[in-house]
Amino acid sequence: MNFDEFTYQTIEALYNDGCSEIPNKKGIYIVIAPDTFCVKFTDQTTAINCFRVSNLLYPVENLKTKFEKTDKRTLYIGKAGGVRNKLRQRIRQYIRYGFKEAENHRGGRAIWQIENCKQLLLGYRSCENPEAKERELLAWFNEKYGTFPVANWV
Repeated sequence: MNFDEFTYQTIEALYNDGCSEIPNKKGIYIVIAPDTFCVKFTDQTTAINCFRVSNLLYPVENLKTKFEKTDKRTLYIGKAGGVRNKLRQRIRQYIRYGFKEAENHRGGRAIWQIENCKQLLLGYRSCENPEAKERELLAWFNEKYGTFPVANWV
């Protein structure tokens, strides 16, 4: 699958500019590790604020085991396709969750158990049918690696 057609920024940069450059359209997004990034999981999270922590953390060994089966770069695949839930809003929710400012995006939360996760890259692109595109990407990934990206628990 070609992820070159995505626009990428670090999670931290997207947070700092409020996701202002992301289009207000339907689309898909992915979180990837930059080439020089070493993925290290922790039993802590940057995201959990007022939630019941024990219910939201994944066991580190489970994350490591799943990650080792993958390309070690693609960490999460998500979609934004609701009537009101476009890319800018959905990615902003996701990032605000990671910065402990929102409680409305628990999907992909394993990302927040990666040390230095704010330096990960988030890529996005608009598309007409994000639900179908997400299913296609996840099916392709699962067929190739025998599992989903580490932060997708389908």
